[in-house]
Amino acid sequence: MKYNVSTLLLLLAGTAATAQDKVTFNGIADTAYNGYKVYLYNNVTKENDSATIENGHFQIVRPFTGATRHMFSSGYEAKQHGGYAPFGILVDRPGEITIEANMDRFYQSTIKGAPAHAIYDAFQQKMESYGKVSEQKLAAQFGAEKVANPRKYKDDPSFEAMMEAMEKANEEDGVKAAREIAAKYPNSVASPFILDRYGRKMPVKMKEQLYAKMTKAVKESYFGKRLATDIEGSKSSTLGSTVKDFTLKGADGKPFRFSSLKGKYVLIDFWASWCGPCREEFKHMRPLYEKYKGGQFEILGISTDATAKAWETAMEQEKLPWVQVHDLKGDQSVSEKQFAVKVLPTMYLIDPNGKIIAKDLRGEALEKKLAELFPK
Repeated sequence: MKYNVSTLLLLLAGTAATAQDKVTFNGIADTAYNGYKVYLYNNVTKENDSATIENGHFQIVRPFTGATRHMFSSGYEAKQHGGYAPFGILVDRPGEITIEANMDRFYQSTIKGAPAHAIYDAFQQKMESYGKVSEQKLAAQFGAEKVANPRKYKDDPSFEAMMEAMEKANEEDGVKAAREIAAKYPNSVASPFILDRYGRKMPVKMKEQLYAKMTKAVKESYFGKRLATDIEGSKSSTLGSTVKDFTLKGADGKPFRFSSLKGKYVLIDFWASWCGPCREEFKHMRPLYEKYKGGQFEILGISTDATAKAWETAMEQEKLPWVQVHDLKGDQSVSEKQFAVKVLPTMYLIDPNGKIIAKDLRGEALEKKLAELFPK
């Protein structure tokens, strides 16, 4: 079959375009793992794929439709350890990415050819560097042995203070590293990914300033849009802010409006069926609800479960006596757009006028606050 020059050029252009719309993961592994599978999944794009290691190599090819984070796992790791640690690779462009796979601990694999992922690695290295400095300071304050093995000293009088100091130091290190990386790489989707994921304690004004300097393409990416939603939610959920009215489906299948609770103190509890700490917290919430329920107090549970079925199953198991609703997804998500919820459980205490007066009160702290509001 003969082609003229114009036709041949069109065919070549079409082939190039097709190649450019794909991302190819070329894996290298020890031949001892021949026959084992490597799995790819993506909860955002709903992609699932796998490849079998043959002669120390494997390959997974996926269409490239935009910046995303593909998650990987090792079949050998899951079999050997009864589970696996998921490993994410940030992908911001089509092309070829090399994975030098550690099949026993896949999260320790080395990645080449993924610029956004390299920036994320740089962030992790900064975090580690700052963490070492913080650890030295904490060791000087509480003792090196206690800081290195904190759980061994859970009965020590200084245990709670030490754990609070360690958590605070970790948050401050994360904010510092995230700020530096985002300021240095405003043209990479790694920046909004890092800010959205690790900037929970970052002042919202700082986030806004970093976001404003990002390129248009980055802002329009999936991660850029998530960061914009996070900023919006952070601004609307600061202490003293008035909660904007919202409507979600109740346990009876009917719409439930938040404004119907106006005139009461409302504890908003964001939770999910898969969240162990959330369901553990119900043990503390039940007696408090029994004690304070009535005219001036209510709890509003908002499930962030991906499916209504998971939520409904958990409600049947827990039989919670307070109001329950199921959050929406995407741009209509109340947990993300109005409250910037990043971890579960997350709780907000709202006054009768709809203003946020406290956040993340749990256990004894919640009991103390309610006792102040409703003295006997």
